[in-house]
Amino acid sequence: GAVVFGGNIGSATPLTGLFVHSRTISAHDTTTFGNQLWDGNVTFNSTETTNGGSFTVTGTTTLGSSTIVSTGTGNATFMGNVDSGAAGAQSLVVNSAGATTFGGAVGGSAPLFSLTTDASGTSSFGGNVTIGGVAANGSPTTSTISLNDLASGSANLTLTSLNGGLISINNATATFPQTINTAGSVVITGNSALGLPFAPLVFTVTPGSLQLTQPITLTFSSPSTPAILVFNAGASARGFLGGSASSVILQPTSRDFSAPQSISNVQSSISTITEQSLKIGYDTDSVARQMNYGFAGDAGQFVNLLPPTGAGISLPGLESATMIPEDFGDEDDDDSLKKRK
Repeated sequence: GAVVFGGNIGSATPLTGLFVHSRTISAHDTTTFGNQLWDGNVTFNSTETTNGGSFTVTGTTTLGSSTIVSTGTGNATFMGNVDSGAAGAQSLVVNSAGATTFGGAVGGSAPLFSLTTDASGTSSFGGNVTIGGVAANGSPTTSTISLNDLASGSANLTLTSLNGGLISINNATATFPQTINTAGSVVITGNSALGLPFAPLVFTVTPGSLQLTQPITLTFSSPSTPAILVFNAGASARGFLGGSASSVILQPTSRDFSAPQSISNVQSSISTITEQSLKIGYDTDSVARQMNYGFAGDAGQFVNLLPPTGAGISLPGLESATMIPEDFGDEDDDDSLKKRK
């Protein structure tokens, strides 16, 4: 059967708890001072408040309108998939100082307009998260995934914004998420490592901007370097670009800069210095310092290129080469050579 609540529950006098069992359930505002257990497939239409009690949906969750779930210190559990009633039209906000658990996909069948978790507690995801905002006139609009608590997820988890919206992650565990798909902005505000050299955070498309607002270490893979990179002091990122094994180490800076332009400048510096070095036989201290310290004087504080040990420097548009010959900087050998001549 079906259970339909046509009005609010507990708005004047909150209930001590609520248990509803039905195949399909439709609910409006519900306020309790205890647990809410929705045993079935539920369509929510507004705000569910437990004041410290737990909130649980055993079946699927559909957002008939934008919905806020507030539990205080209680846990919030969505055991099934969570979808928007109309694709891209409804948002979900979960405020919980306890554990928020999504057992299935969020927005998998009908993308949400946005998903937000507050800063307290934790959140875990058993499936992908997809948003794709649609304005009142039906046209696409940008929307947001904003995960503010300590987040974790299942293997191969993907966060997707179909219309290039913002994806913001705070305090994620090292391997969460595995993939981000947005042409918009990615903002990472946590203070722990995200992505690992052997399991990088993958950007399936290059985001318009990447911001690290806390001193964290980020390892990512992307088709190309984001046009805008914003690093706070102490933050660093290792990017594997274009699917290649070559890496670019982007050291911290407290202001915006254009990575492609900076890398292009470094390419030019490398080419010029290499050409000059070949002409003079690698026998000057200035060239030695340039080569040994990664062209720091030319690249400035923005980009520091660190190739793997024993490898050459490989950049887009620059042929890979071993930049430091075997006897580079050996002044004694140079002097003895001159004496032999």
